Amino acid sequence: PGGTVNADTIRGNKQAHEIIDAINDSNKPLAVICHAPWVLINTGIAKGKTLTAYPTLQTDLENAGAKYVDKTVQVDNNLITSRNPDDIPNFVDAIDKALS
Repeated sequence: PGGTVNADTIRGNKQAHEIIDAINDSNKPLAVICHAPWVLINTGIAKGKTLTAYPTLQTDLENAGAKYVDKTVQVDNNLITSRNPDDIPNFVDAIDKALS
């Protein structure tokens, strides 16, 4: 989920972390938008990855060892990240490509 409240809630949820880690460990597409990349920080997935997110997360991502880019969508292996609702068309296209 995107948005601050949803993303903040899920990044503190251990069961959500287990599900997200399982998806990532299986190298299945993992798509996160807006503030949702916070959970990639809390799970340790962000480290060493190139990601985009809502611009205010740039410092958080960089402090977690990720490279932040300001793009509508960024794909790094199985991770698909996007900045905000305006980017949804490109985000959906990247998800569709990953699933086909």
